[in-house]
Amino acid sequence: MSIHRELAGELRGARLNRTPVSPISSRYPDMTGQDGYLIQRILREMDEDEGDVLVGFKVGGASAAIRREFNLTAPHFGYVTEDMILASQAELSVGKLMLPLVEGEVGFILNAELPGHGTTPEDVWAATTHLVPTLEVLDSCTADWAIEEVDIIADNSVSRYMVLGDPVRRELVQLENEEMILTVDGETRRGRSTAVLGDPAESVAWLARALAEQDERLGADNMVFAGAWAEALKFGEGSSIEATFTTLGKVVMKAV
Repeated sequence: MSIHRELAGELRGARLNRTPVSPISSRYPDMTGQDGYLIQRILREMDEDEGDVLVGFKVGGASAAIRREFNLTAPHFGYVTEDMILASQAELSVGKLMLPLVEGEVGFILNAELPGHGTTPEDVWAATTHLVPTLEVLDSCTADWAIEEVDIIADNSVSRYMVLGDPVRRELVQLENEEMILTVDGETRRGRSTAVLGDPAESVAWLARALAEQDERLGADNMVFAGAWAEALKFGEGSSIEATFTTLGKVVMKAV
């Protein structure tokens, strides 16, 4: 068994059994982000072998606030499967998680394949039918969130759930002027769309170009989550969580 496959198995076991592992970055200090993506790809194949269906991808570290929070220098990406998608008003059991965090962001729903290499924000808008207000639930398989780049990428960009509000037709949203307030039990974080690489559509374009390096494409009916607009907040059992956007509306979750 290759070390990458062994580590993917460790992460999957940690996620399923809520038993954190020690950091990959400390055990294998020579591993890079590319090693992380190889581990992530094996982890995705393991999930798909168990029946999980790929529905899209997510970008992490797209805003300066998140890069500071997690000590990152560049964006990264992960995959999203059908069983990770929840509807607004969902009740999420914290018993499924270890040390969860939540972020607010926007999802893009595509109806056409993006070109891959050379994808621009204009290509993204041409392929987008709807935008979706989203809460992303994060959790780490690494003990105490003692993570570096390779740990984050390998662990599917520490993404666990996407809680979706009602889709809004893209022409009804002026995303360049959109603001968000994320609230957890009265604590708030505020962000603007421009925090995400200057334009969330640029984040999606970055993802299309990055996936092309791995011979993958963003295709019709994919959902793409472009990255958090502000710092993540902690939550626990009994927490009430919502993100409110200027024109995208609101998405709500209850932790039980």
